[in-house]
Amino acid sequence: MSALDASPYDDWADIYDAVFSYVVEDIPFYVAEAAGANAVLELGCGTGRVSVPIAQSGVDVVGIDSSRAMLDRARRKATAAADRFTPVHADMRD
Repeated sequence: MSALDASPYDDWADIYDAVFSYVVEDIPFYVAEAAGANAVLELGCGTGRVSVPIAQSGVDVVGIDSSRAMLDRARRKATAAADRFTPVHADMRD
């Protein structure tokens, strides 16, 4: 079985954002850190909790995750910044 066949985070995709909705104080920090960058790579981007706001700020973001379900969620959240957010299904160890 490949590491990309299934991810333990697939089961979390539908509830991750609701469970961690209270964690928002770090977002302005990451958006500020990315300001002026040509592009950002986020390893383990999950549902795009951090990468989507960075993309919405105008920075190109590539988000890598091993969970297709989490990436699908991130892709849906990034509709307003779809041209700036590129989700990639991959194992970051590769």
